[in-house]
Amino acid sequence: MHLLTFHERFVEKTVRHRQVPWHCGLHHTEVKTLPSLYDIFAVGNGLMWPSFMSILSRRAGSKLQGAVQGVAGSFGGLASIVGLLLGGLLYNSIGGFTFLVSSGVILIIFIMSFQLLKIKCLV
Repeated sequence: MHLLTFHERFVEKTVRHRQVPWHCGLHHTEVKTLPSLYDIFAVGNGLMWPSFMSILSRRAGSKLQGAVQGVAGSFGGLASIVGLLLGGLLYNSIGGFTFLVSSGVILIIFIMSFQLLKIKCLV
């Protein structure tokens, strides 16, 4: 019995769900080279966190850089835990609309970020 990795199971389910026949020029080895969701998440996280920490350390000044970065890392970990728990509960209660709620929150934060730019320009 061959044990499949998460990536192999994801590819099998995706291809089976979309009913893509293997004989249409898409070989199993080619499908395996597609980036997984974990790969995309890792790249996004790798690009976001250093930039975020750099902005925080510049705003904190030389005396408080370590403390601010430590608190930011702690809150980032806490947000990961709470976000996953609340996201799971929300998904269990309203299903696919969870993603609409998430996109709405992101849109509100995006709009609010323009207020920060106005404040920065006034100072």
